Amino acid sequence: MSEGAEGKYVLVPRSVPRVAFDDILELINKRCPDQSILVLETNSDNLLTYGNGISVYHYRAARFEPDQVLKYLEEIVGIRNIGETIVPMVNNRALEYNRLIRFVRKMSRRGISCSLLAVGESEFTSETVVRNRLRDAMVRLRQDRSRLKELHNIYRGERCFVMGNGPSLNRLDLQLLAHEITFGANAIHLNRAAMGFMTTFYTIEDQLAAEDNAYVLQDLECEKMFFPLRIYPILGDLENAVYFNYEPAAEHNRFFSRNFASIAYSGYTVVFINLQLAYYMGFRDVYLIGVDLNYKIDTDAQGDMLLASGEEQNHFHPNYHVKNQRLWRPHIDKMIQSLRLAGEAFAEDGRAIYNASPGGNLNLFRRVDFHKLLR
Repeated sequence: MSEGAEGKYVLVPRSVPRVAFDDILELINKRCPDQSILVLETNSDNLLTYGNGISVYHYRAARFEPDQVLKYLEEIVGIRNIGETIVPMVNNRALEYNRLIRFVRKMSRRGISCSLLAVGESEFTSETVVRNRLRDAMVRLRQDRSRLKELHNIYRGERCFVMGNGPSLNRLDLQLLAHEITFGANAIHLNRAAMGFMTTFYTIEDQLAAEDNAYVLQDLECEKMFFPLRIYPILGDLENAVYFNYEPAAEHNRFFSRNFASIAYSGYTVVFINLQLAYYMGFRDVYLIGVDLNYKIDTDAQGDMLLASGEEQNHFHPNYHVKNQRLWRPHIDKMIQSLRLAGEAFAEDGRAIYNASPGGNLNLFRRVDFHKLLR
């Protein structure tokens, strides 16, 4: 960390959990007493929690990308006023270190003095970290199977709401769900302020979603988080996390798991994971919201991995995917096949799935009026 760098501000993106951030800011303030601290905060709920003398701006993108950060800085304070950028890390994993160091290098190439501030123990110094984590993951899976077994039929006969992240969420008064049992996924945390709560349960299925949302997971106020074992090397031992055995998408695996503690199957949508989990927990009535299945994509794009255009139309939040963020091509026909399997499994057991969202292209399940249901 340099001392006495030119420029009015020291830029500090909040790249670590909020609980550790105050100590980091205090350390930076001591090292750079002649400059003001400018924080880029990703969680709007934290904007009013910083002390005097710190300028805090709400950075609405899903992750810190140099081009987006520089554009935003030019709008709010001007690039010339940034003397230095300091990127904090606390007990970071190897893959997280690699992501942050790429950010540092790109910012430096754009003429902004940028450095990584490691506080506490760091694991990135060993090249064997990832291999060790894969080995440790099997130990973790055995432990978490016991935790999953405790959830079997724990909500027998009750109802729940499984959220997709489609734009129809914006047409619903989600605050009505504050006292319901809810399942959310991926970047649903971007809707926390509008909802007034965080979902009861939270899931991520794929690697891209894990990398994009890792920065916020330490701060999520949900009862439990569920992740497939294959992303354990990315997320590690998060509090309240439960890892499960998972079979990725393939042409042959058109299955719905009735025993989530044993295995869960991909269905080309994380909603399918949550439906298998809801079934295992014993819910009788499951209401889907925000599962719209009306994706708009660039028809000229090749391959399954796409780059976001920056004009978000497929999700509830305008910054759900920022420009050039990686995302998977949606396979709507395969999603429908999987959701049909889920509906059949529930029906065979005398249970039901309903569609409680207005509009959209999901017509497999009986539609119900969300607001009448909750009033």
